[in-house]
Amino acid sequence: MPYSDVNLSKSQSIKDLTSNTEESVASRRMHRERLLEEAALGQVSCEIESGKIISLTKVIKKLIGEVDVNTSLYDLFASADELKEIKLILRAGGPITQRELQLIRPADGQLIWINFTALPAEDGKTFDAMLRDISRQQESLVELQRVNQELDNFVYHSSHDLRSPLRSILGLVQILKLDRDEKTIDKCLLMIEESVDRLDGIVTEMLSLSRNRHLHDSIQNVNMLVEVNQAIEHFYTVIEDRGLLFKTDIRQRIPFFSDVARVRIILNNLISNSIKFRESGVSSPYVSVSVRCNSKKLTLTVQDNGVGIPKDKHEKIFEMFVRANEKSSGSGLGLYIVKHVVEKLEGSISVQSTEGEGSVFTVELPNLAPQVK
Repeated sequence: MPYSDVNLSKSQSIKDLTSNTEESVASRRMHRERLLEEAALGQVSCEIESGKIISLTKVIKKLIGEVDVNTSLYDLFASADELKEIKLILRAGGPITQRELQLIRPADGQLIWINFTALPAEDGKTFDAMLRDISRQQESLVELQRVNQELDNFVYHSSHDLRSPLRSILGLVQILKLDRDEKTIDKCLLMIEESVDRLDGIVTEMLSLSRNRHLHDSIQNVNMLVEVNQAIEHFYTVIEDRGLLFKTDIRQRIPFFSDVARVRIILNNLISNSIKFRESGVSSPYVSVSVRCNSKKLTLTVQDNGVGIPKDKHEKIFEMFVRANEKSSGSGLGLYIVKHVVEKLEGSISVQSTEGEGSVFTVELPNLAPQVK
C-alpha cells in the first residue's frame, strides 16, 4: 500500500473521531440541558465583577425573560445588601449554597423567589449558578404561617368563649343545690338555658368555619327566593318575639349558579347579625334582604336599623373574634366566617354603617352558570 494512501486513511480516521467526539459532547450537553429543564433548574454563567450574563439555559429565559448581551444578573437582585454579600463570597472563591432570595423580573417588575447556588470558575473571573423558582413554595409557607397564627389566635379566644358560659352554668348549678326556692330555680334554669344557647351558637360558628375550609365546591342552580325564605323561617321565633319586621325584595330572572351550602352560611350569618344587633329603642325594627342577579353576578344586600357599627371598626369587624358592639355576647366569628366564605366563592363583601342608625352589608358573588352569556 503506498505511503500516501496510509496517511489519507489516518487523516480520515482522525476527522471521523473528532466529528464523533463533537457529536458526543453536543449530545451530552443537550441531554444535560434536558435533565435540568425537566427538574426546573436553570443554569447561568456570569462575570463575577459585573454580573454580565455570558450564557443561560431555557429555564432561565422562562424565569427572567429574554435578556440582551449587556444584561447583568446583579441588576435583577431585589436586595442590595444580599447582592453585596454574594459578590464578596464569589470574589473570595467561596461557593453559595441553597440561598433563598428574590429577583425582579425585568419584563413586568414582578418579584420572584429563587433558590440560588453558585460556584466560581477556576479562572476566578466567572461563576456558574443554578436557579430554581420557589415562588409557589414561599407563598405556601407564608400562608402556612398565617394559618398557624390564626389557629393560635382561634384556640386562645375560643377556649375563653367556651369556658365563660360553662363556668356560668357551673355556678348556677351550685346555687340550685343550695336554694330550693321556686323563683330562684326558675331564674337559674332560664340563665342556664341562655348559657347553653350561647355555647350552641359558638359551636355552630366553629363548625361553619371548619365546614367552609373543607367543603368541596358543589356548583348548582340556587333559587334565592327559596333560600332567603328558609333563612327567615330559621329565625322565625326570634323575629316574632322581638317584633321585627322582615322585608324582602328578590329579583332573580335568570339562573344563578353557586355553592348553595356557602350561600346559606352567608345568608344565615348576616340575618343573624341583624337580629342580634337590634336597637331596643326603635319602635319599628326591621331587617331588609334584597337580591339582584344578572349573567355575571349576584348582589345580596342585608340592611337593618339596629345599633350600627362605630366607624373605627368598619375595617376590623371581618377579623377573627372582633365584636362590632362591646355589649354583644357573640363570639366575634360571624362576620369573619362570612368574609372567608365570600372569598372562597371569589366574591366581595362591604359594609356601610352609622352607629345608632343601622348597617348595610353588600355581598357580590360571581354567577358561575356555564350556559349564561
